[in-house]
Parts: sequence; C-alpha cells; structure tokens
Amino acid sequence: MTRKELESHADFSDASSKMLEQAMTKMGLSARSDDRILKVDRTIADLEEQENICTLDVADGIQYLNLDRPV
Repeated sequence: MTRKELESHADFSDASSKMLEQAMTKMGLSARSDDRILKVDRTIADLEEQENICTLDVADGIQYLNLDRPV
C-alpha cells in the first residue's frame, strides 16, 4: 500500500491519531515506521471486521513494531 492508499483506507478517531502522534514523538519513530504501524493497524481492524481503526488497534500496532526492533 502506498501512503495515499493508507490515508484513504485508514480511518482514525481523534484519540487514535493523537496516540500515534505521541508514540512517534516519544519513541523517535520515522515516517516509514508510521506507515508500517498504519498497515498493521489496518490489518488488525480488518481481522476484527471493523471499518475504523480504534485506539486499541494503534496500541497493538505500536507494540508489534517494538517486537520487530533489535534489543
């Protein structure tokens, strides 16, 4: 998915968007990490058969990104 496709298919609540923004700032994540988290969030919401991405999906996506990072 391209960034444009992500933006058209990833519907966030204000709280979800704010949570992702805070994680980006506090963890020093790149724009590429943001895209990866959005893709995971969209997948989680799809598996739950949800149209919108909720804050729990964003939190899960952030945790999965942390599992992918070297220790």
